[in-house]
Amino acid sequence: MVSDLAAAREFAAQWVGKGYEKGECQKFWTLLLHDVLGYERMESVRFEHRVAGGGFIDVWIRDASVMVEQ
Repeated sequence: MVSDLAAAREFAAQWVGKGYEKGECQKFWTLLLHDVLGYERMESVRFEHRVAGGGFIDVWIRDASVMVEQ
């Protein structure tokens, strides 16, 4: 198994200078949460979750009470 630091370095190297927010948000966060941070409950992660005011939360991890706005 790859160490946490090695996984983080590999992830960073994979994404440096790549990607665009709308098109690869889910892929980026899924890989980061699962492969680097070891988060196993990916079914609780929601992307582009609509809120009452009409906007969206980029990433909502319900079980961890975490919201991410990029």
